[in-house]
Amino acid sequence: MGRAAVREIPLDRRVCVVREDSIDIRPSRGALLGPLAGLAAGVAVLSAVGLFLDRLPAAALAVLLILGLAVTPL
Repeated sequence: MGRAAVREIPLDRRVCVVREDSIDIRPSRGALLGPLAGLAAGVAVLSAVGLFLDRLPAAALAVLLILGLAVTPL
């Protein structure tokens, strides 16, 4: 049984995968690193707000909360 040739063509933030019977355009793996890093940073900041709620001053908590709300959706 012969194996069909698969060809990957890099595009701008996407990868085109060409097979004998189909052509797929997918996001590249590198394009996921930025959003995942932003999500991790946002979760870390919001977790810090929850963990240090009783130990930090209100101004610091407000700054952390605004930073977390700004970074998480990115």
